[in-house]
Amino acid sequence: MQHFFELVSRKAPLILAIILAITVFFASQLPNLRIETSMMRMLVEDLPAKEQYDRFKEEFGGASDDILVVFKADDVFLPAAVEKIGQLTEALKSVAGVRLVVSLSTLKNDLDILNEWTLEDFRRNLNSAEVFVRNLISADGKVTALVVILEESYQAGPTTEAVEKVLKQFRHSEDSLQIYQIGYPVVGHTLTKYTENDFRILPFFTMLVIFLVLLFSFRTFRGALIPFAAVCVTLVWTFGLMGLLHISLSMVTMIIPTLLIAVGSAYALHIMAAYFDETAQHETTHHAIVKGLVRVCLPTIFASITTIVSFASLLLNRIAVVKEFATFSCLGLFFMLIIHLTFIPAALSCLRISKAKGVFGPEDTSWIGSFLKRVIWTVQHRPKVILLVASIISIIAAAGLFRIRVETTPISFFKDPSQIRMAFQDIHRNLAGIYPINVILRSGQEGYFTSSEVLGNVEAFQERLAAIEGVDLAISIVDLLKFEGFFTRGFRDKEKYYVVPDDPFAVREAIKNYRLFEASELVDHFVSSDFSAINIVCRSHIVSTADFIVTEKEILSYLRDHFPDDIESDVTGLSIVGSHSAQALTKGQIRSLGLALVCIFVLLSILFHSYKVGLLAMIPNLFPILVNFGIMGWSGIQLTVATGLVASIAIGLAVDDSIHYMFRFNYQFMRDFSRRQANYRAIADVGKPIVLTSVAIGLGFSVLLFSSFVPTSVFGLLMIVTMASALFGDLFILPVIMQAAPWLLAVMERGVGFYRKIPLFRNLSLSEARRVVLSGSREHRGPGDIIFRQGDSGRGMYLVLQGKVELSLGEAGIDSEPVVIGHGEVFGKLGIGGPSTRTYTATATDNSVLLCINEHAVDYLEKHSPKIAFTLYLNIVAIVDDKAETMRGVHKPLQPPPI
Repeated sequence: MQHFFELVSRKAPLILAIILAITVFFASQLPNLRIETSMMRMLVEDLPAKEQYDRFKEEFGGASDDILVVFKADDVFLPAAVEKIGQLTEALKSVAGVRLVVSLSTLKNDLDILNEWTLEDFRRNLNSAEVFVRNLISADGKVTALVVILEESYQAGPTTEAVEKVLKQFRHSEDSLQIYQIGYPVVGHTLTKYTENDFRILPFFTMLVIFLVLLFSFRTFRGALIPFAAVCVTLVWTFGLMGLLHISLSMVTMIIPTLLIAVGSAYALHIMAAYFDETAQHETTHHAIVKGLVRVCLPTIFASITTIVSFASLLLNRIAVVKEFATFSCLGLFFMLIIHLTFIPAALSCLRISKAKGVFGPEDTSWIGSFLKRVIWTVQHRPKVILLVASIISIIAAAGLFRIRVETTPISFFKDPSQIRMAFQDIHRNLAGIYPINVILRSGQEGYFTSSEVLGNVEAFQERLAAIEGVDLAISIVDLLKFEGFFTRGFRDKEKYYVVPDDPFAVREAIKNYRLFEASELVDHFVSSDFSAINIVCRSHIVSTADFIVTEKEILSYLRDHFPDDIESDVTGLSIVGSHSAQALTKGQIRSLGLALVCIFVLLSILFHSYKVGLLAMIPNLFPILVNFGIMGWSGIQLTVATGLVASIAIGLAVDDSIHYMFRFNYQFMRDFSRRQANYRAIADVGKPIVLTSVAIGLGFSVLLFSSFVPTSVFGLLMIVTMASALFGDLFILPVIMQAAPWLLAVMERGVGFYRKIPLFRNLSLSEARRVVLSGSREHRGPGDIIFRQGDSGRGMYLVLQGKVELSLGEAGIDSEPVVIGHGEVFGKLGIGGPSTRTYTATATDNSVLLCINEHAVDYLEKHSPKIAFTLYLNIVAIVDDKAETMRGVHKPLQPPPI
């Protein structure tokens, strides 16, 4: 990658021009962005419950698109109130998108054909016909509902806004609950308005917060401006692509800007920190860019890949908006990686920022520096305390997993008190709730539901439905038939005429009368044309997904016990489908998280050449997920479409800093093979970027706390908790693991190719070669350091792991031509049975890492791994004859034999 960054630095103006051109193109597509918050996009399409709902709508037509206008007065049957209701009805009829309005005034006209009733007659007749109570009028006569039936081609936004303008004209006080509208179109439009508001405001404040974090981190305006600009370019590319593809924003995809801003600043912090670290070493701008980017390039790429893989796992989810979130989050992260590795170095080359006023490294005296010193001390002196605390937290969190509940009902998305939530609570106190549950009974036999016996069973079933907790009323064809008989007898003798017809002919005649009065649409919503199927409509105020599932099971259980086996039944409705989607959401979350964990484990195993490293690296990254779900369970936070994303996002973000730490630890460990020193240097070098990235991401997501939606606010809170627990995992748990697992060091030290090129390890497997490395001791020597002198007494042979060593006879190579050996070659005698005299002088020519194998190491191998010891002896005999003979030119230095 060095040549790539050198090219970017040299061609900086051209790189910036190309990025600018692409950005301008995507910016031109931003006006195509639209916001759509339809509940249908939050449902799983291929669910059996969704298929039942679609079948129901095809047979009976859906009633979920109606708007209920609630009118409250001291008495809705007083002349002034009735007159006002009539005026309101006419005004609503004139609204574009409204097809029909049913109200007290329309009922008065339809029922009192001869205009003979007084208002008291009207009140008495409606109250005696039970179908209207809690449906259109409250039991106390103080509340009534106007049913606004919409055209099929209506637009929720313009229609509900036009209805609201009409309602404002009829309100005579500031009490918004005196006259208000409620229903799925209103809920959907309110979701859209709130989403627009969040999308307009929250990203702006997120960007402001992140810019301040960058400014605080680097203490230079240009140092903060460059990564900030890179994040802005990423946003333009991502949302420009959404506009180009005409992908609508939703409550879920609205999170993407905050996500990209927070994650982008985290990547930039690592890159800029590496650059400023190199400038502190008195490097020129060009060299600082190249060396700094080369240093963080590989961990940044792998961190980006793991995050993308984690987000891509959400594609397993069967909810459309979640798939869109996963798709464009991954694309945004891909864009971010390209922009950060090209735009930032190119911009640094042009602006030539010499250094940051903040300090990165062990000399940092800021609060972060003091904090990191305490972290290092705690890791080195209190590792058991750290593991004990982590274990206790994990156990408590794990217990909370079983308390998590799923919720997807739209009213639960709004904060309390919000206008729409207060309206929902108000309507179910006075009238029936707005959530419909449709019970469909199909016989497959023409005229089946004209039998008085069958209709009697349906009537008993309705009474059972109305008795279910949360169900306010149940209406069916039975109610229409009873009302028709009562109405045609002038609302007299209720006990005699407000009953189910006693023969099929009377049933058909009653339905015919409804059609004569142009009420065919009403009839068709409750019964099929051949009377083989009926629709029983329940209105409920249930708000819990779990309660909807329980209600569905209770209804189906009653049907199995009280209706013939040949009656096919469905319990459906938008809320029922949403509840089943919630269950699918939970399963999808488990699948997505499982896939993310497996993929990240595989990537880490490949990266560090060992599945053991992959497993250990997963421990600190599982910790924040466990804490997140534990808090959800114990605090009662519900699993929604938005909060369900947290786990996959958490694992993707948490592993980023882990990778940066492990790369730096590996680099430091290779220098002196000291675990404690490697931990100290790794935390000192990347600790501040890790702290700052955690703070940046946490503060970035904290802006979501001010969202209009409960799930989005909770998502922001959970992300703060996630980043805090991930920081604990990266700075405490992971260093303790790295320090406590000595075999891990050899695993991370080198890859497979490193061992296979060493003659001393010939015929040894990779794991066996690592055991040999672990049995010896490692030494770090600088240029000019004398390893041993000719004539010294010593034990042990040396293997060159890194660097070069010069072997010479005499003083400083005067007596003969020195020989320089490098990686994989050995020098010195093993000295079994006692010390041996060194026959030449060994001097390190550059920074070198040596593995010393003495008789104690061999004794250890003989005792615990005789096979390894025997193979090692054979290799020593084959490659170590006498370096003194080599120095005299008897034979050339041995070359690594083929493996």
